[in-house]
Amino acid sequence: MWVTSLFASQSAVGELGRKTLGVDYGLRWVGVAVSVGYAPRPVATLPHGQWKRPRRRRPNRVATPVVTQEALERLIAELLQIARGERVQQIVVGLPLNSCGEETRQSRLTRAFAQQLADASSVPIYLWDERYSSVRAAQNLHANGIRRHDDMLDMLDVESAAVLLSDFFDCRGVRAELVPRRGTDAGDSSSEPDALADVE
Repeated sequence: MWVTSLFASQSAVGELGRKTLGVDYGLRWVGVAVSVGYAPRPVATLPHGQWKRPRRRRPNRVATPVVTQEALERLIAELLQIARGERVQQIVVGLPLNSCGEETRQSRLTRAFAQQLADASSVPIYLWDERYSSVRAAQNLHANGIRRHDDMLDMLDVESAAVLLSDFFDCRGVRAELVPRRGTDAGDSSSEPDALADVE
C-alpha cells in the first residue's frame, strides 16, 4: 500500500462537477465510464489481453488472458485519448479486493497498470475500492431488462465502471488512493518490480 498521506482526505477530490473518468481494469476487457457526480455515462469497453490456451501437459489449467507490454501501452494511449476528448479532471481506477478487504494477484496487476497510467497522464490517477461492483453492475443490468448471458457479458465491464464512479462520488472520494507519478516528490517507485510480468 502507498503511505497514508497519499489517501485523499479532502472532499474536493470527489465533489460534484469534477469530471472524472472511471476505469474497470481487467486482463481481457476494460470498462470505461465518465461522470460529474451523478448519472455516470458508459463510454466504451476496450479490448486488452489475449486468451492463452493451457498447455496440453497441464490439462487442468484453464485459459487465461495474457497482457503484453505492447497491449498495455495501446490501452493507456486509448484511455488518455478518451480522457482528453472528455476533458476529464481526474481518472479513477477500480482496485479489486477480496471480501475481507485484502489485496489479491489482480489487485497487484491493477496497481501496476495504474502506476504506468499515472506516469503517462497529466491528470491525477486514483485507486478506489471496487468490491462488489461487478455484482451490483449485473444487478443493474438485470433490473434494466438485460438478461441474456451474452448481452450481460458485453455490458458488464462498462457498467462496473459506472458503478465504481457512483460509489466514488457518493463517498466524495474520501479514502481514494492517489497514485504518484514516478520520480515526483510523492514517491519514486521506479525501483519496484513490474507486477504485469506475472501475466506474460
